[in-house]
This record gives sequence, C-alpha cells and structure tokens, in this order.
Amino acid sequence: MIKVIIIILFLSQSFGNEISKNYDIELIFGNAVSKITNKNFRGLNELNNFLIRSNYNVKSEKIFLKISPVFIDGRVVFDESFIKYKFKDSYFYAGRYLSNLTSENKKYSSGSMIESGNSLIIPKIGLTTKKEIFDLIFDFEIYHGIMKKNDQITKAPFLHDKKLYVRKYHNDAIFSIGLNHSAIWGGASIQYGTQPLGFKNFVRVFLGDKSEDNVGTISDQGNALGEVKGMWDFSIDINRDFGKTKFYYQYFFEDGSGLKFQSFDNKFDGLIGLQHETEHFFFIFEFLKTTYQGGPVHPPGVDSYYFTRAYPPGWVYEGRSIGNMFINPMNNRTKMNHIFYKYKFTDLSFFIDAAFGKYFIPYTEKMDYSDLILNDNGTKFEEFVIGFEKIFQKQNFILKTFFEKESVILSINYIF
Repeated sequence: MIKVIIIILFLSQSFGNEISKNYDIELIFGNAVSKITNKNFRGLNELNNFLIRSNYNVKSEKIFLKISPVFIDGRVVFDESFIKYKFKDSYFYAGRYLSNLTSENKKYSSGSMIESGNSLIIPKIGLTTKKEIFDLIFDFEIYHGIMKKNDQITKAPFLHDKKLYVRKYHNDAIFSIGLNHSAIWGGASIQYGTQPLGFKNFVRVFLGDKSEDNVGTISDQGNALGEVKGMWDFSIDINRDFGKTKFYYQYFFEDGSGLKFQSFDNKFDGLIGLQHETEHFFFIFEFLKTTYQGGPVHPPGVDSYYFTRAYPPGWVYEGRSIGNMFINPMNNRTKMNHIFYKYKFTDLSFFIDAAFGKYFIPYTEKMDYSDLILNDNGTKFEEFVIGFEKIFQKQNFILKTFFEKESVILSINYIF
C-alpha cells in the first residue's frame, strides 16, 4: 500500500502546476452472488466479504491520469488505471482502459458483446482519434494488449483490438454504425504449442487474414489468424423534450461470414436494447440471444461464442467473461431479458435490476449431443436486485445498498 501511495504522489507532482485532482475511497461490505451485482465490482467481492476501492484522478491540459487500486484479501489489484495523453485530435493511452466507443450504457447495461467491464480490464496501449469529414464524424481506436497465463496457457498471448464508428447528426437524432474487431493471438498453450508471432503475422491479424498453410490451428488456416471476436454496432439516439431515447443492436460474429453479413440470417443473435432517460429516471430493456451461433451445420451452430480452442478457457480474463455478463465460454447459448430501472429524487435514488430467460446446452468439443434432445426447452434463469443510493452532500459521501436474493452488499463512498 505504501508503494502505491508513493507512485501516486510521484506521478501527480510530475504534471506541473496547472492541474486538477480528485480522490475518493469506497468501502464495500458483503459478497456479491448475482451476475448483475458482480459486474459492478468486476467480480472482486464474489469470494470476499470486504474490500477497499479507491480512485485518484489527476488532469492537466494534455495529460489525464487515473489510478484505481483495490485492496482485497491482503493484496492490491488495479482496476481501471491508465494514463492518457492528448495530441491534436488524438489520445494515446497506456494501462487498464475501458473504451467509451460503444452503443450500450457501460454502467447499467448487461454489457457489450466484446468488452463490457464484467472482468478486470486487460492492460494495453493504444490510441483514439476523431475526424469530421463532410457531415460525418469518424471515431477510430486501436489497442495492443496482453492476456495472462493459466494452467493451459504457458505463454501469455496478445490482444489486438480496433474499432471504427461513423456518426451522422440529423435534426434531433444521431445515427451511428460501428465495427469492432478483436483477436487473441501469439502465446503458447499445452495442447497447441507456440502460436504464430512476428510482424508478418500481426499484419495478418490486423487485416483479419488467415495464416499460412500448416501454420497455427485449423481455424487459423481456414478462417482468420487468432481467435477472432467481432461486432457490428448499430444505434439511433433521439433527443426530445420528453427525454433521451436510444435504440441499439450489437450483431456479434466470430468468422468472416459474420463480418460480411453472409450469416445475417442468424435469427438476430446479439444484443438488442432500448434506453430512455429523463431528469428523474433511467430505463433500459435488453434482449440477448445467442442460440443460432453461425448456422445449422453443427447443431446448435458451427460457432461457440467466447469459446477458444487455442487459448482455453476462452474469451475471459481473470476467470470472468470479458464480454456480456450473461454468457461465458462454457455457458454461451441463451435467450435473456434484462431490465434496469432507476428513479432519482433530489439526493436519493432507488433502482431495480432484473434478468430472466433460459440457458441452452452450448456446443463445445466435449459435449454429448444426445443432451440436446433432453434439454431442448432450456433451463430457466432469473435474477433480481434492488438497491438504494443516498448522497450526503454536506458530508461528501455516498451510501449504496444492493439487495440480492441471497446477499446484501453495502458500499460507503467518501469523496475528498
């Protein structure tokens, strides 16, 4: 803890005189059991009754520094912690940074199909830039990150991630379309050995190109190098006197056919959402469907979302799903409804966060297809969380409570 404080003080003093600073500390009591509440805390209090989370932000004209240490079970874990440098229309990033370039609400949604904040954030370096051409606004991001080793992965692989979004303003509406491309590549595993590395293979990953013959896995040679996750992201924002409304659809894919919309008959696999906001209330309804998974060749589809053969267990970091909180590599076929409602008084808010739907048996290399017949109707799932938030302005702290079916979580957040 002393080392962390020394680093914070050193970095904050290096910014010069023209800076602004803010700091808060949060005490969290209780185990989070539900998927809903766990997303709020990156799953850190799933097995721990108490943790301390803090945020230290320093901002100057061109540099922004955020450090968020979490003190838990005698160790320090860094949550969203990064440094950002502004250069003309671009920003350079280094650290654990969660992108804002997405259609869903990062705080209250069930989460993006690519990266939601459900897990600890993957450390990476990268840049973002924005350009306006004619009446269109282009946002582009590119990152290079590193994953972690585990009992199956002997050398940590890399993460390549890029996004391109185009927005158009028209009267009271904003139309947006985005393309997300992520790929795990390099590294080594017990089953598949060392995977292709080097600049030549990075170019193949960047372009979504397949590997050379007899190099990498069968999927690398036939589809694209690396374990690819992609998403088309469509949204419409409407701002009227009665509030702000947003419609969004995240079309998820894991191969070239999805990128080219050749599998657009995927029965709308992905995340569909409706969001409405006024001065006093905030509402989200989402429907997540992942049952088709690329086609009828291999019931229930040739894909298995978030499952990666060369990098087991898959699209996870620190044991938690990187993408939407309701699916993971071994439980990835679902039809799920998610509802969030929050009403705000002057200093008091209450919210309801609920999910209900069904899970179906996923396609993995180890599954028994006879189970599909026995479990054709799926397994029901439901979660319900209610909570309250009270702001004590004179005392500079916020009190939050989360009531789950099997647990209660209390958060005390003091703002300096």
